Amino acid sequence: MRLEPLRSLLKKLHVVFRILSVSMQIMHIVGYRSVQTWQTYMFAHTDTNNYTKRDAGKLDAIAHRAN
Repeated sequence: MRLEPLRSLLKKLHVVFRILSVSMQIMHIVGYRSVQTWQTYMFAHTDTNNYTKRDAGKLDAIAHRAN
């Protein structure tokens, strides 16, 4: 069995995985930023009476997941 086709396949897979991991990192950063802007938007546009502790906990959980 020749190893050359297998080696080229592995190289292609490696490149694909590199691209995937980089895009995942970018999505992490972008997602975290969007959660932050959403949080500030929520704080700016809600009455403090309407903004319950449960909502704050949800936002914290989302922010931690993004990290």
